Amino acid sequence: MESQSITETPLKDASAPFNKPSAGLILRSSDYVDFRVKKDILTEASPVFEGMLTLPQSAQPAASNLGDHRDGLPVVRVTESSQILDNLLRFCYPVLVPELKTALEICDTLDAARKYMMERAEKDIREQFARLAKEEPLALYALSSRHIGWEDELKIAAKESLRFSIDSWPSVPEIRAMNSVDSYMRLQSYHQKCGEYLGSNVIATAAAGFGECAEKTYESFIVNTLTVGPMESLVLDARHRDDQKTAPGRTFESRKAQSSMRKRTLVIIGSRPAQYQELECLVDEWMIHLLEFVRSELQKKPHMDTFRDLINSPQDPSYGGLCNCNCPICDYTIPSALELLESFMPRMGPDFFDSIEF
Repeated sequence: MESQSITETPLKDASAPFNKPSAGLILRSSDYVDFRVKKDILTEASPVFEGMLTLPQSAQPAASNLGDHRDGLPVVRVTESSQILDNLLRFCYPVLVPELKTALEICDTLDAARKYMMERAEKDIREQFARLAKEEPLALYALSSRHIGWEDELKIAAKESLRFSIDSWPSVPEIRAMNSVDSYMRLQSYHQKCGEYLGSNVIATAAAGFGECAEKTYESFIVNTLTVGPMESLVLDARHRDDQKTAPGRTFESRKAQSSMRKRTLVIIGSRPAQYQELECLVDEWMIHLLEFVRSELQKKPHMDTFRDLINSPQDPSYGGLCNCNCPICDYTIPSALELLESFMPRMGPDFFDSIEF
C-alpha cells in the first residue's frame, strides 16, 4: 500500500504546471504542498537533484528524502516553502519567469537556487536582486548579511543604500532585526567614507601659507573653470533681497567694496588625475556657502539622486539660508547654478566609489 505521508498534515497539490499526471517525481515543500515535476527538467537544471535521482536505490541512506511515494511517484521532501519552491521551479521550466516582489522572497529564492546549484535560476534571480536594490537596498543588505559568501550581494545593496541617510535606517524592519553588529557597522562605515569622499570633491578646506599668516582657502574637483563665473552670478542674484536689506541706499562703490570683502580663494583642480592643474580664483563667500551646503547634503546621502533632488525638489528651499525670499528669481537662480555644477559631474558614475573599501 502506497504511503501518502509520514505525517497527518493534509497534503495540497501545487498549481499548474506542477500538477500534471505526466510528472515523474513529486517535490514536497515544508508546508506540505506537492509539486509534480518532470525529472528531465529538474536534473538538467540542478546537479544536486541529478546526483540524488541517479543514485541507486540501494545506495540511498535510510534517512533519505526519497522515502515516500504518492500515486506511484517518488516523493522528495525539501525544506523550502511552497512559495519559494514554486518560484524556483518556474525559473527552471519553460514558462514565464516570476517577478519576485519582496526582498525576503528574492533572498530566500536565491538561497534555494544556490543550494541546488541552479546556475541559470541564480543568474536570473540576481538580476532581480540588483533591480530591487535600487528601491529596497537596506532590506536586501540586512537579509544578505545572514548568508555566508554573499559578498557580491552585500556590495550591490551597500552601494544602492547610499541613496538613504543613516538617520533613516531604523525605519527599515530588516535593519532593526539585524543580528550581525559587524555587518551593520561595516555598512555605516562605508556610507560615511563615501559621504566624505564625495563631499570633499565638491569642496574642501585648505590653507595657504604657514602659521598665523595662513589664509583659509577652498578647493574643488567639480567646479569647472567655464562655469564658476556664471554660477557665482546666479548665486548673487539669489541674494538680491538680502543684500538690499543689509546695505539699503548704499552707493555702487560701497556695495562693490562690500562685495570685495566677501571674496574667498577657491582652487579649481582639474578632473583628470594624470593631468591635475590648479587654478586659483576669487569667488563670493556665498558661492562657498552654496558648495558647503551641497557637500553637507551629499555627506548625508552620497548619491547623485541627492544632487538631482537639490535641483528639482529641495527639502530646504533656502539652501541653508542662502536665499530666503522664495521669489521667482530665487526659485530659478540656485537650481540653475546647481545644474551648471552638475554639468561637470559625469565622471561620478556607477564606478565612482570603487576606490572606497567596503
